[in-house]
Amino acid sequence: MKYINQTYRFLWMLLVVLIMFLFIQDRTIELENGQKKIVSALKAAPELSITVILLLIILTSVGVLRALESRNDWRKIAIEENVNERLNQIEKDKKKI
Repeated sequence: MKYINQTYRFLWMLLVVLIMFLFIQDRTIELENGQKKIVSALKAAPELSITVILLLIILTSVGVLRALESRNDWRKIAIEENVNERLNQIEKDKKKI
Protein backbone atom coordinates (compact mmCIF):
# COMPACT_ATOMS: atom_id res chain seq x y z
CA MET A 1 0.00 0.00 0.00
CA LYS A 2 2.95 2.30 0.67
CA TYR A 3 4.08 2.12 -2.96
CA ILE A 4 0.56 2.78 -4.23
CA ASN A 5 0.32 5.92 -2.09
CA GLN A 6 3.72 7.14 -3.25
CA THR A 7 2.82 6.50 -6.88
CA TYR A 8 -0.52 8.26 -6.43
CA ARG A 9 1.14 11.34 -4.94
CA PHE A 10 3.81 11.34 -7.63
CA LEU A 11 1.18 11.24 -10.39
CA TRP A 12 -0.68 14.20 -8.84
CA MET A 13 2.55 16.18 -8.66
CA LEU A 14 3.33 15.21 -12.26
CA LEU A 15 -0.10 16.43 -13.31
CA VAL A 16 0.35 19.77 -11.54
CA VAL A 17 3.81 20.28 -13.05
CA LEU A 18 2.52 19.31 -16.50
CA ILE A 19 -0.35 21.78 -16.29
CA MET A 20 1.97 24.55 -15.10
CA PHE A 21 4.45 23.78 -17.88
CA LEU A 22 1.76 23.76 -20.56
CA PHE A 23 0.28 27.08 -19.48
CA ILE A 24 3.68 28.75 -19.39
CA GLN A 25 4.62 27.57 -22.87
CA ASP A 26 3.27 29.84 -25.60
CA ARG A 27 3.85 29.14 -29.22
CA THR A 28 4.13 31.82 -31.84
CA ILE A 29 2.77 31.05 -35.28
CA GLU A 30 3.50 33.22 -38.30
CA LEU A 31 0.45 33.73 -40.49
CA GLU A 32 0.42 34.07 -44.29
CA ASN A 33 0.19 37.85 -44.18
CA GLY A 34 3.35 38.14 -42.05
CA GLN A 35 1.62 38.69 -38.72
CA LYS A 36 2.50 36.66 -35.68
CA LYS A 37 -0.14 34.99 -33.56
CA ILE A 38 0.38 33.51 -30.10
CA VAL A 39 -1.30 30.16 -29.54
CA SER A 40 -1.25 28.29 -26.24
CA ALA A 41 0.45 24.92 -26.01
CA LEU A 42 -2.86 23.23 -25.22
CA LYS A 43 -4.39 24.55 -28.41
CA ALA A 44 -1.32 23.85 -30.53
CA ALA A 45 -0.96 20.28 -29.23
CA PRO A 46 -4.39 18.75 -28.53
CA GLU A 47 -2.85 15.40 -27.55
CA LEU A 48 -1.29 17.10 -24.51
CA SER A 49 -4.62 18.52 -23.42
CA ILE A 50 -6.26 15.11 -23.86
CA THR A 51 -3.48 13.55 -21.77
CA VAL A 52 -3.98 16.11 -19.01
CA ILE A 53 -7.75 15.57 -18.97
CA LEU A 54 -7.45 11.78 -18.92
CA LEU A 55 -4.83 11.86 -16.17
CA LEU A 56 -7.05 14.18 -14.16
CA ILE A 57 -10.08 11.90 -14.56
CA ILE A 58 -8.10 8.78 -13.65
CA LEU A 59 -6.53 10.34 -10.56
CA THR A 60 -9.85 11.76 -9.39
CA SER A 61 -11.52 8.38 -9.82
CA VAL A 62 -8.78 6.65 -7.85
CA GLY A 63 -9.14 9.27 -5.10
CA VAL A 64 -12.88 8.70 -4.84
CA LEU A 65 -12.41 4.92 -4.74
CA ARG A 66 -9.80 5.28 -2.01
CA ALA A 67 -12.15 7.47 0.04
CA LEU A 68 -14.99 4.95 -0.29
CA GLU A 69 -12.72 2.09 0.75
CA SER A 70 -11.49 4.08 3.73
CA ARG A 71 -15.09 4.77 4.76
CA ASN A 72 -15.86 1.05 4.65
CA ASP A 73 -12.81 0.29 6.78
CA TRP A 74 -13.85 2.85 9.39
CA ARG A 75 -17.37 1.39 9.48
CA LYS A 76 -15.93 -2.04 10.32
CA ILE A 77 -13.89 -0.51 13.13
CA ALA A 78 -16.93 1.35 14.46
CA ILE A 79 -19.02 -1.84 14.50
CA GLU A 80 -16.27 -3.77 16.29
CA GLU A 81 -15.90 -1.08 18.95
CA ASN A 82 -19.67 -0.60 19.49
CA VAL A 83 -19.35 3.12 18.87
CA ASN A 84 -23.10 3.72 18.50
CA GLU A 85 -23.81 2.22 21.92
CA ARG A 86 -21.10 4.32 23.54
CA LEU A 87 -22.37 7.51 21.89
CA ASN A 88 -25.92 6.77 23.04
CA GLN A 89 -24.66 6.24 26.59
CA ILE A 90 -22.79 9.55 26.50
CA GLU A 91 -25.92 11.35 25.28
CA LYS A 92 -28.00 9.80 28.08
CA ASP A 93 -25.41 10.86 30.64
CA LYS A 94 -25.51 14.44 29.32
CA LYS A 95 -29.31 14.56 29.54
CA LYS A 96 -29.18 13.48 33.19
CA ILE A 97 -26.91 16.40 34.08
